[in-house]
Amino acid sequence: MKQNIIGLAEIYGHREFAKAKPLQPGRDYIPVSGAMRSGKEIRNGVEAALDGWWTEGRWVAKFEEGLRSQFHKQVVMVNSGSSANLLALAALKEVRGLAEGGEIITTALAFPTTVNPILQLGFRPHFIDIQLGSYVPNINDIELAINDKTVAIMIAHTLGNPWPVTSFAHEFPTIEDNCDALGSDIQGMTFTGCVGDFSTLSFYPAHHITTGEGGAVICGKKRYEKVVRSFRDWGRDCWCPTGQEGTCGKRFDWKFPGLPDGYDHKYIYSRIGWNMKPTDMQAAIGVAQLERSSEFIKARRANFAYLQQRFMDAELFNYFILPQEVEYGHASWFGFPLTLKPKAKFTVTELMHKLEYEYKIGTRRIFAGNILAHPAYAGIDYEATDLTNTVIASENSFWIGLWPRITLPVIDYMAESIAEAVESLGGLA
Repeated sequence: MKQNIIGLAEIYGHREFAKAKPLQPGRDYIPVSGAMRSGKEIRNGVEAALDGWWTEGRWVAKFEEGLRSQFHKQVVMVNSGSSANLLALAALKEVRGLAEGGEIITTALAFPTTVNPILQLGFRPHFIDIQLGSYVPNINDIELAINDKTVAIMIAHTLGNPWPVTSFAHEFPTIEDNCDALGSDIQGMTFTGCVGDFSTLSFYPAHHITTGEGGAVICGKKRYEKVVRSFRDWGRDCWCPTGQEGTCGKRFDWKFPGLPDGYDHKYIYSRIGWNMKPTDMQAAIGVAQLERSSEFIKARRANFAYLQQRFMDAELFNYFILPQEVEYGHASWFGFPLTLKPKAKFTVTELMHKLEYEYKIGTRRIFAGNILAHPAYAGIDYEATDLTNTVIASENSFWIGLWPRITLPVIDYMAESIAEAVESLGGLA
């Protein structure tokens, strides 16, 4: 009966998702991103549900193993990419002995959960600028921020474009926020996420692959894995997998000052942790997605190249700073970023409004823009270098989609529509 249900679920999924016709430019709304789904995800999810083991189990182990095979590092699945960032910094703080109050270099053009762990764990963010076009800092940006208070670097590979992590990871404790960059590489040799002490992934539906909600921490050294799992699992000292006990062979033989001798190791807590565990249903979906990750990454890169060429053909470089892949790496693009040049007679907000409501083209700002401009960060203690480009990007930048459901006819429509929209808004001064 179970196999019949699983088989029917897969057939249902294939048929249901096959009904999704290609996007019709001008008629259908074109989302900036979304999940690519098939019957395999439905099959795995239903099988995981029928297993009846709904917390971390065999599917999480299988998904982690798939990620380990790709990154050749230890991987810990967690409940979100945001949690992954918090866990990575908590673990880095312990394994590298980072002193609270020390400065962690990061960018002000950021998503909040790259910055929030720095504040939540007692550090002082040192914000640096980015380069327009790449939207990541260059080597000089980072070098100018380094001082005797610097304890670590924690920066995102923005929209999939790598920051120069290899120039600093050997000297400073480093975290790569790799949530937008699955498949990006450094010099065609090393995947982003494999360089720093820790890196993070997000599997929210907008990202390259999805588990619904979910994320992962990639550990630069094998011994770091237990630290991450401990922080993830309430801070407990025990490292037994969920539902197992006695992995160490001495569950009742431990001695800790203040606790009765032989106190149950499964209930001994050596860290101030959280519960950020994933579920097997999430991981089951991820197993199916991971099998298609290279296909998704290839489609995103192809869409980027074609859209870049269409913008060049339409001479839209007169209006925008076009995205620029860094010279030392290859981006697995999350989106296609654009910065409006000063000579345009209209604002980015006016253009985004027109694209969204007249042309049905989805748009997004580059995350928080200048994060220091938001109310939540008004009273924080921080250091900052000159943030001129961050302010420009906050005011004049946005991005459009590249995900695999966007086909060449859709790209043609987006390029033609943007060319038409900028002219209708007044063109150039």
